[in-house]
Amino acid sequence: VPRAETHDPAVQPVIDTGDPTEVVVIKGLLESESIPYVTTGAEKFDAFRGALSPMKFNPSAGITIFHVPTPLADNVRQLLEDFDNKDKG
Repeated sequence: VPRAETHDPAVQPVIDTGDPTEVVVIKGLLESESIPYVTTGAEKFDAFRGALSPMKFNPSAGITIFHVPTPLADNVRQLLEDFDNKDKG
């Protein structure tokens, strides 16, 4: 099901995940390669959201989407695929 999101042509989504542990790993990988990125949906992973949420504890509330500059998108997708394959091997 396609998501209704505003798409900025300067950045492209390269991966999304619903796993908070995977979010940390992806951030670390991108930062170690000095790849700029922005995320959407990450705030939903805040386990203790206080008065902003009817549920006080909700560690898996949503999907985090990683966006990178469009010129880097294909290389980042390949980097993530290589990392995933290396992890499985």
